[in-house]
Amino acid sequence: MKFKKVNENKIMIMLSGAELESRNIDIANIKNNSVAYQKLFWDMMEKAQAELGFDATGSQLMVETMPDKNGNVIITITKSGTAKTPTAAIERLVSELLGNEFLGNIAEEIAVQSINENEQEFANEVIIFEDIEHIIGFSKSLPVINNVFSSLYDFDGKYYLVLRRTKKNNKTVSNLLEAAMEFEGVTGESYLLYAMLEERGNKIIKSKAIKTLAEKF
Repeated sequence: MKFKKVNENKIMIMLSGAELESRNIDIANIKNNSVAYQKLFWDMMEKAQAELGFDATGSQLMVETMPDKNGNVIITITKSGTAKTPTAAIERLVSELLGNEFLGNIAEEIAVQSINENEQEFANEVIIFEDIEHIIGFSKSLPVINNVFSSLYDFDGKYYLVLRRTKKNNKTVSNLLEAAMEFEGVTGESYLLYAMLEERGNKIIKSKAIKTLAEKF
């Protein structure tokens, strides 16, 4: 495993075919090895922080993989969207939602239906909380949010809030990710985490997780 720091926001990691094989990861189908690749990814992130000072806490991550002709894989990790003023994020979110009356009238199920009918592309964003009280506090701090599908998982002693990002709610989801930092929520690499949660996590709240946590606890 070799690391190269491109700049403050981007690193490149080279993995040999032997390293992938030792972890039971198929080089030809690397991202579908969800559990094995999940563990590999976090091992890489820990080593990148230790060796290069590459701290991705609270950042959005873009991960690209590219095999070379020698059987190695080059993984490029780019971070963006690091929050500097998390308190202001809640204020912006409240202002945004209260300034758009139609959001308060759209049921969560309708938002999900619109994804299927009008927006075939969407992304699942994952926020990690160490303590259930933190995620409850986060949910209670927010205004009514009806245009973001949310679900809650637990796995290995941590809680994972999954938000569904679409073209229509893109700004709202970004503000939610930023606001969660005030409650010690950390954004994870969504592709890997969501695959792992679906396979191994315990789904506590199937839908309307934010609303349920705010109203029932």
